[in-house]
Amino acid sequence: RDDNAYWRDAKKRPLPDGLAERIEAWSHQLPDAESVFPRFHGFEPYSYTAMLLGLGGLPVRPPAALSRMDDTAARREFALIRDQAQALAQRLPSQYAYLAHQQNASTGRPASAA
Repeated sequence: RDDNAYWRDAKKRPLPDGLAERIEAWSHQLPDAESVFPRFHGFEPYSYTAMLLGLGGLPVRPPAALSRMDDTAARREFALIRDQAQALAQRLPSQYAYLAHQQNASTGRPASAA
């Protein structure tokens, strides 16, 4: 934000050393139980991840070992998931039809065509 003096000034303030160190570490690996201590830092690791992503994220680099792996099997699995999702989207009712059916079921009225 930059809609008032508080937020403009906040961007100029240096980060506390501990936070700067964690942000540097998180540029290599997202927050986890090893880098976040909720009783001391105030949030769970997943909360820091959500905040970082919501604020534009950080450049997370994959572990170096991944660059040496063959991604053929992973691509095949992702394609299978995509195909299954498309098939389900065609076969399942729309959200409106589903909710109308639930409403009709709870009131005992027969479902109408939606």
